[in-house]
Amino acid sequence: MTKLKFQPVKGTRDFYPEQMAFRNWLFGKMREVSKRFGYQEYEGPILEPLELYAAKSGEELVKKQTFVLTDRGGRKLALRPEMTPTLARMVAQKQAELPKPIRWFSIGPRFRYEQPQKGRLREFYQWDIDILGSQAPEADAEIIAIAAEFFKSLGLSPKEVKIKVNDRKLIEQKLSFIEIPKTKIQEVFRAIDKKEKMTDGEWKDWLPEIGLNKLQIKDLEGILKDKDFSRESEELTRIFSTLSDLGVSEYVEFDPNIVRGLDYYTGVVFEAQDKEGKFRAILGGGRYDNLVEIVGGPKLGGV
Repeated sequence: MTKLKFQPVKGTRDFYPEQMAFRNWLFGKMREVSKRFGYQEYEGPILEPLELYAAKSGEELVKKQTFVLTDRGGRKLALRPEMTPTLARMVAQKQAELPKPIRWFSIGPRFRYEQPQKGRLREFYQWDIDILGSQAPEADAEIIAIAAEFFKSLGLSPKEVKIKVNDRKLIEQKLSFIEIPKTKIQEVFRAIDKKEKMTDGEWKDWLPEIGLNKLQIKDLEGILKDKDFSRESEELTRIFSTLSDLGVSEYVEFDPNIVRGLDYYTGVVFEAQDKEGKFRAILGGGRYDNLVEIVGGPKLGGV
């Protein structure tokens, strides 16, 4: 009798007891810092209607990275590639009953149909932590401070990891100054987000393909190299002040190259990276002011 041999599906992994023990320890640190700041744990379904992500996540995520299946009723479903649209849907359903601001977190599996590589599988676990119902920049600072406190709990110092912060609205102003039309802004944001994944030559060769002329490319490079204009943003000024009051300012710095790739971000965004630049972004996030409204709820800003 021939014995069948099975391997995990490409891009997934097994967790033997030793790996499971480490995973539980790491997730425990996430839960510990979340609860210390007053956040409650929630969960949503792994399957969602594809339209939920098509609403605002971005074309690349929906068309190229999402696991899509059709159920027996002919409905297009997706294995959740991220959690924020599910959170927005859940909040929209019960927004009148929920005291504001809402402080929730979730830890669980997400799925993206990407080429598996070191540190990036098709099934992965992600910690999502969100505050909704506050427009104040101090809410953005709170989420960034939670990230810094998480690094502290792991024994990682500011010499080993930095949280880089930017304001998409400020960069949008800078792009308008160099005469990039509003209709091109999202495309340029996606180009900035891809910059680190390409060589300098490849990136410069690609920019004319999205409609930038030589002068605009030169001016864009100047904007991305300038690390001294954060005070032009009132939001960033208040955020950095609050982070100083919370005792985590050493973990944070301004970087105009951080824009994040998802289309629903509307303001301040951030990304944590190791200081030596050996790895991909450790975590990232930002402000989204319209997502709850897009999925059927009231206008309710979140971070």
